[in-house]
Amino acid sequence: MITLSTHQALDLTIYEVDEWELPAHRHQFLEIIYVLKGRGTHTINSNGYSYGPGSLYLLTPHDAHTFVVHEPSRFCILVVTELYVRNSARSSASDAGSMHKQLEYIFLNHNQTNGEPVRQPADRQWMQQLMHRLMAEVEQQPVLHEAMVQHLVALLLHQVARAIQENNRLEFTVAHPQNLAYDISSYIQQHIYDNDKLRLEAIAEAFYKSKTTLSQYFKTQTGETIKDYILSYKLNLVKARLQFSDLTISQIADEVGFTDESHLNKAFRQRVGSTATEFRRRHRQEKLVGN
Repeated sequence: MITLSTHQALDLTIYEVDEWELPAHRHQFLEIIYVLKGRGTHTINSNGYSYGPGSLYLLTPHDAHTFVVHEPSRFCILVVTELYVRNSARSSASDAGSMHKQLEYIFLNHNQTNGEPVRQPADRQWMQQLMHRLMAEVEQQPVLHEAMVQHLVALLLHQVARAIQENNRLEFTVAHPQNLAYDISSYIQQHIYDNDKLRLEAIAEAFYKSKTTLSQYFKTQTGETIKDYILSYKLNLVKARLQFSDLTISQIADEVGFTDESHLNKAFRQRVGSTATEFRRRHRQEKLVGN
């Protein structure tokens, strides 16, 4: 096993094995595994997926995984820790905000990856180039190349998030042809930080529908109102930030579009059963116990 770098809590390891010895296990934050060579089976949450050169997997703290190696295999394992994201957030680099949004989308949709999130040939080729460039940058002088490494990690997360979104769109379209519900929910997710564009009038205008028609359609297709969907998505974003950022409750409320901390806590308690502060405290206690 070759550890290329652990700078700023970003760990990039080249792991070469004839046999995988670790049992099913979880990680504290985000792990991306890229297969450089070899074949076998990757089991994620009791589901087995065949892997080969070019396979890429994304694992969140919710995922337990292990490998069965059929041929000698070489993995590039990228661990993006909570500390790395926090350090990046303090950076003035323009990638920092993008990284947070991509991570939020990935965490909220990780259970829909069905194994490999990047499936299209063109996307897989681009991912291969991106991973090799990242390895080369880290292997040289990671401290001097820190800005480039952060940029490449942000690009990597953007590509994964985009692939997940496209996979979800295609699967939904096949299952529900001529159904606008996914497009409406995607619009909401895309504009979740802009309350003006989340007004029912704005959404209806974007889809050339009346407010009444759009509301009834979305409720019929999804079982919930547009207002409820927006609130649920915002609260999921709040959960992600409570777990993986140092932002105060007031800052989170402002960024996600709640009037103030009191407004956020009221909505959070109604939906989650605790205040945002209690949720964060419980998460941190669980992490300490897990360690």
